[in-house]
Amino acid sequence: MCTGCINGYYEVNLDCTQCYGGCTTCKGSAYNCSACAGGYFLEDNSCIETCPEGKFQDTSTGSPLCTSCNAVCKTCSGSAATDCVTCADGWYLVGGECTVCNPACASCTGPAITDCISCANGTYLDHSSNLCSPCDPLCAVCSGPSDAECSTCSAGAYIKGTKCYKECPDLWFADSTTKTCRACAAEMPNL
Repeated sequence: MCTGCINGYYEVNLDCTQCYGGCTTCKGSAYNCSACAGGYFLEDNSCIETCPEGKFQDTSTGSPLCTSCNAVCKTCSGSAATDCVTCADGWYLVGGECTVCNPACASCTGPAITDCISCANGTYLDHSSNLCSPCDPLCAVCSGPSDAECSTCSAGAYIKGTKCYKECPDLWFADSTTKTCRACAAEMPNL
């Protein structure tokens, strides 16, 4: 019978049970960690070896844990805006700091409108001019200028393949749930 457990164990019905993996302290469950061994970092009550994207390995608190990056960083080495290693979409990296892209860009490599890697919804990257150009009005998301280069339609339009329609073509009907044009069923022969 236990009257207290050593590090790496927790008490269950007066018995000491070992914590999971890199946990040095856990409570109520082998998987409910509150402190981790060297080489492990606390993340959502678990001890892990590598922090997920958007977090960094923080050892400044005395207990190693995964801490969130600044919101503009995709990956980072610390919590400051100047600690970014890569940037979130809509931002680009300059000397460890993320700077906002041109508003036309969803992601970019620099501040100019010609630095877009991908474009905001309603526009596509025109590789001949390296600019974000508007989609056809029926397209919300597209890969080119015509209404036949859509991946998502604007409100009130329906998609069939990669083309958007205000009204579906003959022998097709508008499915308002899926926002697609669906083939009409062939007429059943009379028996």
